[in-house]
Amino acid sequence: MQLLYEDHSKPGAWDYFDFSYPADIFLEICAGIRDTGIRINFDTGNIAALGLDPLSILTRVFDRVETIHVSDMAEKGKFQPVLIGTGVVCFKEIFSYLKSKGFDNWLCLEEASFTGSEGIRKAAEFTRKTWDAA
Repeated sequence: MQLLYEDHSKPGAWDYFDFSYPADIFLEICAGIRDTGIRINFDTGNIAALGLDPLSILTRVFDRVETIHVSDMAEKGKFQPVLIGTGVVCFKEIFSYLKSKGFDNWLCLEEASFTGSEGIRKAAEFTRKTWDAA
């Protein structure tokens, strides 16, 4: 069993954003748990929702990334999930980086566009196609 820490934001059921949502706090916590064995679940959309480039943060924590939450946002700086592949997250660049580093762990779809099974199908298709092309 592996304990993971995520760059979390705010699920629909919560009233407030996660206390460690700002990137500087996330990175500080990552530094503080470096030698604990706790790994990272990196969420691509949460970083974009902060208005940042997910790849710029991913490169700083990659050595401890265990899984990737593949999620997308409508625009940088706003928490507004959209169908994966239709927003602002730079998946081509992220996947190319992951592959260049030999990443061979889970890509977990966090499809939050509320488009049902069709959205999940489209997200899976986009993710497979983009990963293969990277």
